[in-house]
This record gives sequence, structure tokens and C-alpha cells, in this order.
Amino acid sequence: MSPVRIWICDAWHPTSRLHIERDNELYRLLCTRFDVVLDPRDPEFLIYSPFGVEHRRYDCVRIFVTGENQRPNYAECDYAFSFDYPVTDRNWRLPFYTLVCYHTRTPLEPLLEPRQELGPPAAERRFCAFIYSNPRCKERNRFFELLSRYRRVDAPGRVCNNMRAPELAGRSAADWHLSKRRFLRNYKFTIAFENESYPGYTTEKIIDPMLAGSLPIYWGNPRVDRDFSTASFINVHDFPSVEAAAEHVAAVDRDPALYDRYMTSSCFPENGLTAFVDLDRVLDRFAEIFSRRGLVPVARSPFNRALRRMPAWAAAGLRRVRPRRGDPSLATASSAGTGG
Repeated sequence: MSPVRIWICDAWHPTSRLHIERDNELYRLLCTRFDVVLDPRDPEFLIYSPFGVEHRRYDCVRIFVTGENQRPNYAECDYAFSFDYPVTDRNWRLPFYTLVCYHTRTPLEPLLEPRQELGPPAAERRFCAFIYSNPRCKERNRFFELLSRYRRVDAPGRVCNNMRAPELAGRSAADWHLSKRRFLRNYKFTIAFENESYPGYTTEKIIDPMLAGSLPIYWGNPRVDRDFSTASFINVHDFPSVEAAAEHVAAVDRDPALYDRYMTSSCFPENGLTAFVDLDRVLDRFAEIFSRRGLVPVARSPFNRALRRMPAWAAAGLRRVRPRRGDPSLATASSAGTGG
């Protein structure tokens, strides 16, 4: 394939060649297969995320990539890599945990095996960890309070903080996830609640404790069974209330055989890695997109031409696209915003 001219903007890091080459894992992944040329002036393909509106300046093919719980706006993008079901000609489901594991160079095959050996014996571990900086998820905060009535839950983050943990790297540090996993190795359980609940929205919050050998207590994606086997973690969605889920955690804590049953189960459905973690398939989808050079981009529609003429302050008001009210696929969402 000939060189592919791309640019990346509106990502979590500053928009510059230095930051893209140093900090953007998707760019690094693309470079493993394609001859990628970074071209901020005349790209053929623009990859953008939900952290700005700079993408509206470009009239090339736009590819929306998100690690946040936001829907693709197909009036503004030609293709998307998102959390959403189903996979279509324009959307590929790419859960954020897949890129996190690529960033940390973490193989996932160990999660097909029993996880007791990933940390100290259960009897030598502390009870439960809770590491969060975003205080706006009411369900998560409520569960912390409920479980804390049974036993102390250690909270070294900004939310519900009750301990210091200098061994944890900062959230923007390159080794944040690895330091978090090292910390979680010392806990039987980890509260692994997403910031919001929505079908398909599964982040690294469940896989970090799995890789640490800690049993996740998960809430977020009501269809998480498509990502991971529910025999391998405590799925709060399986219980009628968070109170009932907290009572079950206490029961598992008191029953070593029940705890071991969770920890010896494969983390993946049907005891095999899913398509969602197959980076070759992600690259195959990009190859399909890059081969469609004759496509007329949506960026050249009258709507998008009008957006490019709008002042930046006005365009920013059209930034976020949320689920439509009455959408039958809409799950109950908390009032949380973005962030860990």
C-alpha cells in the first residue's frame, strides 16, 4: 500500500507531531502495518476524538475514535471506532481496554487460565480496593459506602480517600496502569464500576484487576458478557439492587470455595479471546478504510461546510452527541462525566 497521509486531533494529548508520535497508541499501532505520514495540512484521513472541535476544520475522510461513552455523530464522521454495537460498515467496536493493553504491552492469554497465581494467596491479601478520581458516579459511591459497612475498603484515590499510596503513579503517567495493577495484586476484590452505564461501554476498569489477580466487582456495561465471562467476576447487573450485590460480595469473602470458583474461571466467553481484542482485525478495518480513497467525505456536506464557517465558540456548543431519548438500546445512565 502507498503511504497514508493522516492527522490526529482532539485527542486527550496536545495536537502536535511530538505528542502524536510519543503518546498516541493508535498511531503506533497503525505504524506496525502502514506507511503512515503525519500531515497536518493536507491529510487524506483525519482521526479525531471527543476532546475538541478542531476536526471540523478538515474536509477529508474523518474517523472518530473514542475511549469515552459517546456516540459517533455520522453527520460529522465517515467511520467510527467506538464502544457501540453492532459492527457495521461504518462502525467497528473497539473497547478502550484493548488499546490500554496494547499500550502496556500486556498479553491477555493468561486470563484464560486460573488467576490465583497472579498475586499472593487470598488469605494474605487485604479485602477490597477502590481507586477513583471522578466523584460523579452515584452508583459507585453508594456501593463503596455499602461495602464499607461490612469491612474497610481501601480508597487511595481522590474519591472517598482514606489512605496514602505513594507507589501509585499519576493518572497521566506512562506507567499508571502497571502501577495500579501492582497495587491491586494485594487485594481480594476491586470495585470496578464504570463512570456511566451504557450497552457496550466497557473500559480498562474491569481488566486491570483481572490482570492483577483481584476479583472485579463490575458495574457499567449491561452486556459485559459479550466481553468477559460472568463466571469470572461479580456482575452487579445480575443482582436486583446494589445492596444485594454488596451482600453477595460479603458471602464470597467468607466462602473460600466460592471465591476460588470465580478465580479459576476463564475471563473470556467460550474460553477464547474475543474479536474485540484482536488488533489484526482492527488493522484490517483500517486497511479497508484506507483503500476507499474515492469516497466523498461527509466533511464536504453543506452541514459541515456551515460548521467550518461558524466561530469556534459557537461550534463548541455542538460538540457532544448523547444517546437519543427513547432509544430502545439506552441503559440507565448515571450522572457521571468523563474521567477515571
